[in-house]
Amino acid sequence: MKKILIKAGAILLPAAAGLSVVACGNTEEEKVVFRLGQGKGWPLSLSLQKVIGYYNETFKNDPDFLTIRFEFADDFKYKDSKGKEVKVPGHNTYSEYQLIKNVAHAIESKDNKKVPNIVLGDQSGAYILNQNKQLLDISDTGITKKSFSKNIANLHSILAGQGQTETIYNIPFDNADTDSLQLNLKVLHKMFEIIESGGGKIEDKDKDGIIKKVYDSKNKGNQLPEQSIWHALKAKNGENSKKVFEGLTVSNKTFESIKDIRDLAAKFTEGVEIEKDKINDNTISGEVLSIDYQQSTFFKELHAKIEDKNKAIFELDKDKNVKYNLIDDADVKKKFQELWKDYNDSIKRVEQTPSGKAEKDKKVFQSMKYMFTQTKEWGSWQIFRFQSAISFAASVGAYQNKITQFTKTHPYFEQSIKDDPKFLTNNASEHDVLMLPQVTGTKDGKHSIFHEGGSSIIAIDSKNEKVNKAIKKFLKWIYTGKNKVSGEEEDNWYTIARTSGYIMPLASVVTSATNDKIKGIIKELEGKLKDKKSEELMTTFEPDYFKLNMLRSAQLSLESLLNVESGKVVAKPAVTDDKSSQMSDTVMKAMIEQTELDRIQGFKAKTADELITAFEQTKKQ
Repeated sequence: MKKILIKAGAILLPAAAGLSVVACGNTEEEKVVFRLGQGKGWPLSLSLQKVIGYYNETFKNDPDFLTIRFEFADDFKYKDSKGKEVKVPGHNTYSEYQLIKNVAHAIESKDNKKVPNIVLGDQSGAYILNQNKQLLDISDTGITKKSFSKNIANLHSILAGQGQTETIYNIPFDNADTDSLQLNLKVLHKMFEIIESGGGKIEDKDKDGIIKKVYDSKNKGNQLPEQSIWHALKAKNGENSKKVFEGLTVSNKTFESIKDIRDLAAKFTEGVEIEKDKINDNTISGEVLSIDYQQSTFFKELHAKIEDKNKAIFELDKDKNVKYNLIDDADVKKKFQELWKDYNDSIKRVEQTPSGKAEKDKKVFQSMKYMFTQTKEWGSWQIFRFQSAISFAASVGAYQNKITQFTKTHPYFEQSIKDDPKFLTNNASEHDVLMLPQVTGTKDGKHSIFHEGGSSIIAIDSKNEKVNKAIKKFLKWIYTGKNKVSGEEEDNWYTIARTSGYIMPLASVVTSATNDKIKGIIKELEGKLKDKKSEELMTTFEPDYFKLNMLRSAQLSLESLLNVESGKVVAKPAVTDDKSSQMSDTVMKAMIEQTELDRIQGFKAKTADELITAFEQTKKQ
């Protein structure tokens, strides 16, 4: 999974982190190499640098210890124990699937220098590496399937193709909702006003839930800025007093279904127009709904429509070969065709060009915008900029969907955003944003479907007893140990949660008691910070505000895991190999091109039949 970025300065590393490659003459000391498919400044990377730095310093004199050395996608510099700067070249691979493929290739070609000892990869990583029979069994450390929440452990065993065994090679490590429900309350308030002006109804204004929170936020935080395209929207009411939104009702229940949210987005966009005299060069295009990992959301709805809760679009047969049900199962194929058409029909678009400007300078409002992610766009950024009313976005973006110290200095934001004299009012504040667990329901779906976001640890047999012992020592500690990074002793899983926004799906962690504990800490922090202004949250109280937002991400992700564990939702294993990965990429690209702001005139979205033809060609390769 691609992780959303938080800059390297968010967590400071101690000088004695000990993450060094120490050379003795021309011979490099033995190390445990930990390779991640992300940059050194991403949330989990930063958290692990802190935690593993503690491990390297604290246990360096223990038997079976070897220093853990990181390999990130980008270059990594640090100072060794003698103060000498050391540079670890980046491997330049941000795709966790491709990272695993590269490791498999290195194993096959016996290029041992390119084979790490531990990989943080996607959930199918162990299946790929298992083909080479070089996975390390760490069950003698006590880390087995029983160490993890039952349904997640079973899911990971299936994905590794290992069958029923207590040994686990595809070791769950970090979980976070990559499609958490993020809401800009001020944009939603404007949307509700427009719907009512067009004859629609907004229910549940006085019931606890999303809609009441929208109205309660009216006089808090910031107001909708004039630069938001939402400021220029109005209901497109017809002649003879016909109201465009007559028959449209929005309630709290609307936000419980992906399909209902899509339908709301489409109906609203069809019923509005952009007032020309309210837009200019500075107007920012927007949408009702933005989606970070659109293909995952699409497949979630598709899985919900498949009657057999154990059947997935890609799965392993009894011989551990991949079955491409997406094209080979008649029922799945038919449902794909129907859903693809429905998604295409959900894309609605309104355009308007500011006075005196060329068509290329047009402003666009859409029902949905599919995010390119990486360094270009994320749903949390759309919420932050008052562009989206709703977003299915990575929960670890909790520190990026509002005004924070990080968004003020964001490396990927245009300088004009960061230098805006109205930065504190033109962007969403603490009181303007609401974040909830992922939406698992969908209209007419047979099941509520959970999408697992996060990564797995895969340990590789080094064929070196000393190194293997060091791998096991470290993994046992990272999963079950404690640290004093903050000055006080705490469990490693909690340190990672409060500094990265991810939750470790251990059986001892995925409990109602843990959920209540984290919610209690969140409530305490919210109480402490509730009257603080944005300037204070960016400075004096920044450490508490950072912790609050990371714990919000971890808590809602934990809540999603509890729903999986209780059986309220179904987690379907979607196996990844070269062909299924290519098919998923085909879907992703076909979706992204539909909502590009500068798409060509006369653009036609790809049909389901065109995609199926592409899938069939991929399978033949």
